Amino acid sequence: MQIQRPDSLAVLYRTFHWAQGYTLSIGMLACFPFGASQPEELRPEGELWAAVAAALGENAVLDEGYPKPAAEFKLYGTAWAPGGQPVTELGVRVRVGPLSKQLVISGERHFNAAGLITGPAPFTHLPITPENAFGGPDCQANPVGQGQAPLAAGPWPLPQVETPFGRLANRGDRVEPAGFWGLPVAAPQRLRHLGACDQAWLQQRWPHLPQDTDPAYFMTAPHDQRLASYFQGGEALEMQHLHPQQPQLSCRLPVLRARCILRRRLADGTDTWTDLDTRAETLWLLPEQECGIILHRAHLPTADEQASDILALLADWESLEAPPRPLAHYTVPWTSPEHEAAPADTTAHLPTPRREPYQPQLSRDAVLERHGQGQSLSGLDLSGLDLSGLSLTGADFSGCLLAGATFAGCRLTTACFDGALLLQADFSTADLSHASLANVSAGESRFAQAQLQDAQLQGGDFTSADFSGADLRSATLNNALFHGARMTGVRAAGCTAQECSFADADLSDADFRQARLQGAQFHSGRLEAADFTAADCKGAEFYAVTAPRSRFTQANLHDSRADDASNFSGADFTNAQLPRAHWSGAQLSDSTWQGAILDDTDFSAVQAQRADLRRASAKGMRLSGANLAEADLSGINLFQGSLRQSCLERTWLRQANLYGVDFEGTQPTIAQLEGANIDQTVLAFRPPQV
Repeated sequence: MQIQRPDSLAVLYRTFHWAQGYTLSIGMLACFPFGASQPEELRPEGELWAAVAAALGENAVLDEGYPKPAAEFKLYGTAWAPGGQPVTELGVRVRVGPLSKQLVISGERHFNAAGLITGPAPFTHLPITPENAFGGPDCQANPVGQGQAPLAAGPWPLPQVETPFGRLANRGDRVEPAGFWGLPVAAPQRLRHLGACDQAWLQQRWPHLPQDTDPAYFMTAPHDQRLASYFQGGEALEMQHLHPQQPQLSCRLPVLRARCILRRRLADGTDTWTDLDTRAETLWLLPEQECGIILHRAHLPTADEQASDILALLADWESLEAPPRPLAHYTVPWTSPEHEAAPADTTAHLPTPRREPYQPQLSRDAVLERHGQGQSLSGLDLSGLDLSGLSLTGADFSGCLLAGATFAGCRLTTACFDGALLLQADFSTADLSHASLANVSAGESRFAQAQLQDAQLQGGDFTSADFSGADLRSATLNNALFHGARMTGVRAAGCTAQECSFADADLSDADFRQARLQGAQFHSGRLEAADFTAADCKGAEFYAVTAPRSRFTQANLHDSRADDASNFSGADFTNAQLPRAHWSGAQLSDSTWQGAILDDTDFSAVQAQRADLRRASAKGMRLSGANLAEADLSGINLFQGSLRQSCLERTWLRQANLYGVDFEGTQPTIAQLEGANIDQTVLAFRPPQV
């Protein structure tokens, strides 16, 4: 699913199984500074997540992704004494539209030996957190709180965060934990709305929600922080004693309209645009960051867990003070007379200038004579000069203009062309071993069958150049550009090509054995039958490559990337290493992965029919939605991995370690699982078919 949105709009989405099918839930979040009201005043997404991390913690879950039946608000912050002067007790208050809530914050207190409450200690600020509210180890509503029981060291503390009418008075009393924060999934206030998690649920719906779950389970704020309907925009917001310098904060919710427009693939294969209704349902107030976050939600039925029928999402903010923009504003490509005229030739009305024949600064003989005398040729304009067949070993052509020059068959070992202009120059069959061509501009140049062993080509631009059959063994190509280059049969074993770009290049039958290709880019390249045996391709990108029958045996492909337009059918990855690689959707049919390291790799939705993954290490590997028909995964270690919604037709999983694997939506047979470890999987209580 492609997503288009402004920088001030963050998107969170998930699918879940509800009623009789899957639902796609889309959350659109805006971070607004207090006082902002219009879309152009919103903060960028990066600041949104920085504010969340500062207020909730680095690993906090901001939103669970379920549609809520009404709006709610949460607040994360600290109580601050006015002016920084110590107090023993302080009231804090928040008002959101029609809702108002007050808490009482006290200094440290405890029950003494007589059961009486000691006087509160002075304080200047106190975090409003579960740890400071009522609770204790045996309090299911707040096991990290205080006041339920004495500490191991002896004192019996009282909660420091309470409601005015729910204060602890005696040892053994129980009160509702007070606070503004969200409730976890296991909070009793939420669990009462969760459906029955019985044997029928375990066998028929796990890991989905029970069928009889009440949508109130999706509400995560305390009951007194929930509205009867949804936010309308412009509601008044007030916060008291929740900022270190400003005892009173007042503002209003921004007047935002969220637009959520999807491009869907229908059952008949046609595409259509759908404009979804959105609701402003969740508000987070972060007074110390002087901002809030508002979430607008849209949801709709979808075809499957991957929402594969949703092709694109367009999301945007509009002001409620203006009418909604028409759907065509977002879906029809923008054109205008000026736009259509932009590609026009602005010199078409001018006369064609007369071309004068070009004369290089030196003749062929003069170049040979100067080189024979040991003189430098640096910086000369030798464009178009024919120097073919000459011996120019060690010549200095750095910074020269050599566009269209011919060096075919030349002996140029140790020569220097650094920074030279080599557009359409011809080096076919030349000997450039140990030569330096750093930072050259050599678009459409020809190096067919050239000798470039140990040459320096770093930083060069070789766009659309011809290197077919060239020898680049042990050459250095770091950060060079080979966009659209013809490199069929190139011999580049042991070369160093870090961060090099081979986009749209033809590398068929190329030899990159033991090459260092960290961070290299092969976007849309042709790698048919190319050999990357033992190459270091860490972080390399293979988006949309065509690489059937390529060889990556023992290659390092840590953190590499490929996509659903990448074709590695019939490729050999025996003993390759791909931890944390992301190859979702790639074509891997008939490929070999025996003994490969695939831990934490994402192979979701790959097409891996008849693939051989025997004895691969694939701990935590994601194969959700993968087509593994007739594949052999015998002996694979898929510990806590995922085969969710994958196709396992005639797939072998014999002697595999499938401990904790997610088999939801799949149904292998007993024969396929002979000798496999299926502990802690759905198959343990939903026996596979015979």
